[in-house]
Amino acid sequence: METSAKNAPEIVQLGFLYYNNKPIVYQFGFMYRHVFAAFQTAYRYDFSSLRPGKVMIFHLLEALHNKNNVTEVDLGGGMSMYKQEFTSEYRLLYDLY
Repeated sequence: METSAKNAPEIVQLGFLYYNNKPIVYQFGFMYRHVFAAFQTAYRYDFSSLRPGKVMIFHLLEALHNKNNVTEVDLGGGMSMYKQEFTSEYRLLYDLY
């Protein structure tokens, strides 16, 4: 993941959120033509009460809006509650297999 981020920084987006100088969440995704596709977000369970994934997405959306002229953010499939807290708009995806 780190090598991809170094070799294609205009496409691969990798972010970390720290608490008391300790990384507690990371987010990995791809940028292409003003569309950001979130690929993976993970956090340390012992910090789950701080809602690190949600905080990370908030900062991610803010950064994408300010820096990259993003017109669309794809958070992947599923209708998770945290996604609905950020937007009421969505597209249904279908599995073909």
